[in-house]
Amino acid sequence: ADTNSFTIDSTTGVITSNAAFDFETPTDDGADNVYNLTITASDSASTPITASINFTITITDVVDTFLFNSKTYSPVISADGRTWLDRNLGATQVATSSDDADSFGHFYQWGRPADGHQLRNSAITEDKVGNLVPNHANFITGDGDWTTADIDGALRTAAWSSINGRGICPVGYKVPTTAELETEKDSWTSRNSAGAFAANLKLPNAGSRVDNTISLSPTGLWSTNNSGDNAIFLSVGSSFAALTNLRIGLGASIRCILNTGSNPVPANTATPIIIADQAQTSVAEDATTGTIVGIPFVTTGNPTGFSITAGNTGNAFAINPAGQITINNILDYERTTSYELTITATKANTPDKTAKITITITDVGGDRLFTFKNTQYSPVVSPTGETWLDRNLGARQVATSFDDVNSFGDLYQWGRPTDGHQLRNSSTITTLADSITPNSADFIV
Repeated sequence: ADTNSFTIDSTTGVITSNAAFDFETPTDDGADNVYNLTITASDSASTPITASINFTITITDVVDTFLFNSKTYSPVISADGRTWLDRNLGATQVATSSDDADSFGHFYQWGRPADGHQLRNSAITEDKVGNLVPNHANFITGDGDWTTADIDGALRTAAWSSINGRGICPVGYKVPTTAELETEKDSWTSRNSAGAFAANLKLPNAGSRVDNTISLSPTGLWSTNNSGDNAIFLSVGSSFAALTNLRIGLGASIRCILNTGSNPVPANTATPIIIADQAQTSVAEDATTGTIVGIPFVTTGNPTGFSITAGNTGNAFAINPAGQITINNILDYERTTSYELTITATKANTPDKTAKITITITDVGGDRLFTFKNTQYSPVVSPTGETWLDRNLGARQVATSFDDVNSFGDLYQWGRPTDGHQLRNSSTITTLADSITPNSADFIV
């Protein structure tokens, strides 16, 4: 094996290798990265004179790890010769077994950027977004897609195919196509989870995320290809491995593949980012959506993205690409008097950085009261973020207990206007009205 690894030019004596070396996977006879060769030279005389020398070539290790989004990766070459990341995106180590939890990594919704939703413990929301860059880190639940934009998926395919490092893969890497996943699968010794782990990529049984539930099935890898509300997914089980359709809204693993011709070890030359905590600030509870809160976060290193990753109860606030916080939902002093937000700044090939800001909500008191049909009301925000009246129609006060009669309010017949029938002491009649606006204040029984 040692002599077969090299070629020598018979004229110049220059030795060249026949294939690339991998220090971590030695191919020499002693499996110690030392190749022992015997070189023989001869002259051109009719009776040649020959001489031989023993020659040793030692392969040295080169650091081939790099940092991307605070995680360390290395390139690995698959059986078909393509280069991939050595672990799933977000994993802290290469899989040591099929069920090695530290190798599972993150769960991405198809086509979505790395905005925090991919974390296994991210919060959930039922609200779809109307763009491709949700301004929050919540996992979007429900059937079908997570967005109402990009119906044909072309923009998301392009984003996940990007090799400039601004997508979800490092510089030079991208999410694989279905053809690339098919080729990888066909190189396995067996088309199942055992073959997936035995392969150079050491794919674990990472499972997937459905809404707020993590399940062992389906497990596999996203591709860049889609079909309607589904995307093409390499599904792997104990007895099979096949490309199938998977709902775009599910969360699944990603293994990035190197674009042919790109450097497998991106240079860690990006300037690290720094973000400073912001001083405590306040905002009135009646401030409208879009109101600017505080000043943009002070940073160095030109981060390319900001997200609110903790403390944003009810999605009360948003942050734009310039690091400026704005009001995103109705505030209510009586429900929440302050928010302590964690802001995460990101940039490709650099560790994420976080900062804190505390936002206090000031009470505007009676300024929020208004009168409707001779009764005073005030808006109140529920835990879901919806705004309601603070009492039933006609009630004299907010309930102080479940049997507080002053909070009961009026009793309406369904669909009937406010014509007096709703009063608890209104008279009754048995004659049905011949229109939806009865010309009386009687309760019809």
